[in-house]
Amino acid sequence: MTKNSPYLEINRDEFMAQMQPYFSDYEMEQIEAAYFFSKYAHRGQNRADGRRYFEHPRAVAWILFSELHMYDWKLICTALLHDIIEDSFIMRVKRLELNFGYDVAMDVKYMSKEKGLSDDDYWLRFATVNSWRAVTCKLADRLHNLRTLDDVTPEKRKRKIQETKDKVLPLFDTAQSLTPKRYQESVGRLCDMIEKLI
Repeated sequence: MTKNSPYLEINRDEFMAQMQPYFSDYEMEQIEAAYFFSKYAHRGQNRADGRRYFEHPRAVAWILFSELHMYDWKLICTALLHDIIEDSFIMRVKRLELNFGYDVAMDVKYMSKEKGLSDDDYWLRFATVNSWRAVTCKLADRLHNLRTLDDVTPEKRKRKIQETKDKVLPLFDTAQSLTPKRYQESVGRLCDMIEKLI
């Protein structure tokens, strides 16, 4: 990400090269596969500012890796794939599990809001699934959405900020209690960054 943009301004090769020293060859293969699947799944989709939608999950992954120094390949894959079930047709939970394993598949499922699921039940899920990756990824997802609020209508901006206060802030304690000790400081900084934007 550049200083003035909430999006990552590097290409795939640079993205992978930055991560390479922190992950094994197998882990990098998984991350690269998640990158390609996400990019393909979101083809033709754009965000409110006209950017391709894929820039969002890529930015969420980059926040976790570059800003928070969370070198967990399953977390990075979850970030890249977090909207793939809800917003595309190419991957379902079983296929995600075959490609990326049970943990990633379940965390992407937790991130996805099924038709008919109420907002309250969706947000309650993050307090009950006992998955630190799902909660952390959701917080990073919200951080990036808050950083891009200038691109949405005033009504949506107001609604997202209120939702953050009502639904996201209560997840801070959950995130801290679930997160492994090695990443608790990173999650604390993530929570601080969200609070500063609301």
